[in-house]
Amino acid sequence: MGIFKLALDAGHGMDTQGRRIPGTLDPEEHREWWLNDRVCRYIAQAAAEYEGFQVFRVDDVSGLEDVPMEERCRRANSWGADLYYSAHHNAGVGGGTGGGVVAYSLNEGTRGAMWRDELYGAIVGETGLVGNRASPKATANFYVLRNTAMPAVLMEHGFMDSAADVPVILSEEYAKGVGRAVADCIARRQGLEKLPEGQLPGQRRMSDEEIQAIAETAAREIAVSIARESARAATEEALGPHYTRLGDVTRPGYRRILDKLVNLGYLRGREGTGEDLILDMSETGVRTLVILGRTLEGAGLL
Repeated sequence: MGIFKLALDAGHGMDTQGRRIPGTLDPEEHREWWLNDRVCRYIAQAAAEYEGFQVFRVDDVSGLEDVPMEERCRRANSWGADLYYSAHHNAGVGGGTGGGVVAYSLNEGTRGAMWRDELYGAIVGETGLVGNRASPKATANFYVLRNTAMPAVLMEHGFMDSAADVPVILSEEYAKGVGRAVADCIARRQGLEKLPEGQLPGQRRMSDEEIQAIAETAAREIAVSIARESARAATEEALGPHYTRLGDVTRPGYRRILDKLVNLGYLRGREGTGEDLILDMSETGVRTLVILGRTLEGAGLL
């Protein structure tokens, strides 16, 4: 059975300036990275159902760092990916109703253009969010398209400033549909077979290469977090957040991962249950847990 390597890139970072849904369309102003990350996680989840389908996230799976595009491309090239998939959500209709999915490759008549057209067709066929722009399948000189050693596509999964698109792209079912469409499209073209009946996603034995790639990613992200915190002055560190109870952690991105770790028995605290679970952890400790949890989640293990 062959191996297919898909490099997944959730564009931007959680706090990248300006990349969010306007408050007039979404009171919570969800960040673009949150949308991009959710699509990537569902692609990885669907890919885990196939034999030989390997996935590697080249962005920061915690969203805390907006990894430079040069580094994202380097990671994909070093891993030897067969396809680079950059997940984004668009803007530019100013609250109007236009929008839909828009797909990009570097040039026409290339393997990248073939994947662009195939994936666009699969996504709109599954979700119905047809691109109504002048050129929903287009070419662009984007950095990640021209600096990757493998075919690459950049997919805009709807418009964050479109009154028609926002309710769709915020829905969990839409993100799941994109994930299924992308994974099934790739598996079909590459002749990948579903895992044996009864073998659940995430239960397959990971290759040594996958384990090494995940370990390296986790090590990089933990090193970045530790270095950032170490650079703070002692007084500034003392004034930083300290979480006594699980209920003290209110940031949605943190809570989603911590709740998963608690529900699966990986995070038990010192005593207590529910919101009163005693953590007694600093911001650094909680952030490190989140990074590890997101890394495991991206690998289909959480």
